[in-house]
Amino acid sequence: MINPRTGGFTPPILPPWRAGDDPAKDLGTWLGVRAFIDNDANLGALAEQTYGTREHAETVVYVKASTGVGAGIIVHNSVLRGHGGMAGELGHLTVDPNGAVCQCGGRGCLETVIGADALIAQVRAARARNSVPAPETLEQVIGAAQAQDAVCMRVIHDAGRRLGQSLAQLCNLLNPDLVVIGGQLAQSPLLLEGCKESLRRFALPGAVAEDSKFVIDLSELDTRAEAQGALILGLRGMEHAANNA
Repeated sequence: MINPRTGGFTPPILPPWRAGDDPAKDLGTWLGVRAFIDNDANLGALAEQTYGTREHAETVVYVKASTGVGAGIIVHNSVLRGHGGMAGELGHLTVDPNGAVCQCGGRGCLETVIGADALIAQVRAARARNSVPAPETLEQVIGAAQAQDAVCMRVIHDAGRRLGQSLAQLCNLLNPDLVVIGGQLAQSPLLLEGCKESLRRFALPGAVAEDSKFVIDLSELDTRAEAQGALILGLRGMEHAANNA
């Protein structure tokens, strides 16, 4: 989490970062330019709004589902960062009060249920009774699901359903026009299928009905969204610096 007022980290500072780290300053020194920093999900949201081919939406939510889970929120062309830069921390919503401890120090966060480590562990548990090699990476789980492996297909589809439950609460709160899912898990359409199932079940009908022009879809930018968002951040930062010079 990045504090928008200071450009520094907002506690809790999650690994691999540590208190006192200043990656923007370090990168700027290395490159000999001024560098800017933001949360990767916020960058993905900027990219989807700028480069996505869907018609303009007033409120856009970009969800990055990979090793962890995060969301970037854009309202009226502005990134909603919150007072301390913690807006959109979807992965740290509590979905199981008695669940596993998360790296943020919380318990039962969404990330502990559908993050890469959790999904790999589920597949490994199902493989414990046979000789089929267990996956070591999220990429392998996704690849196996695409090859019609029943266990991996179920794990990703269920991950989509759990993600959809949290998105339903977000849709009830913010009533977005567009929700875009990116990150590694977005490579599997099963994730989107599961999300849609839960949205139909848990969200207010008026928030997600097709006739309300609500859209949820996979990212068209694939894994490039965060990198393209970083380009936008840099350009906007340079423009802001020039206007205030």
